[in-house]
Amino acid sequence: MDYHVDRIELEPQFTAVVRGEVAHDGIGEFLGEVFTEVMSVLSAQGLAPGGPPFACYEQVGDRFRVAAGVPVSTPVTPSGRVEEDTLPGGPTIRVQHRGQYEAVAGAYHVAEAWLDGSDWESAGMPWEVYLDDPGVPEPRTLVHWPIRPT
Repeated sequence: MDYHVDRIELEPQFTAVVRGEVAHDGIGEFLGEVFTEVMSVLSAQGLAPGGPPFACYEQVGDRFRVAAGVPVSTPVTPSGRVEEDTLPGGPTIRVQHRGQYEAVAGAYHVAEAWLDGSDWESAGMPWEVYLDDPGVPEPRTLVHWPIRPT
């Protein structure tokens, strides 16, 4: 896939998330459960999502720590596993992946190469934004990576 890196500025954004730790082959099922749970809590609180769903991953051995949810315009009241969080604002690089989720690592590799060849460095954990439903033949995924000048 041909990737393009954009440097953008983001505003901090309130989110409603669920955190968990899962094996790689359990990520899809975990995300489906989380997004359903988050939407149920938002509905009960009279809130609507402020954008598409997202997830942030940290690999720990052969498992992943995952924080997944949706942006919201006002903080969510914690309920069950759903808690309030914030996506960071500031300078960010963004790479769009089109295709199967299993191949999104290519977008991360391009982002890392861009960082290696720039005057910027990582300023935190990257996250993925899912623009399409999983059933779409070539779903679009945005990888956002917060950065700061070196």
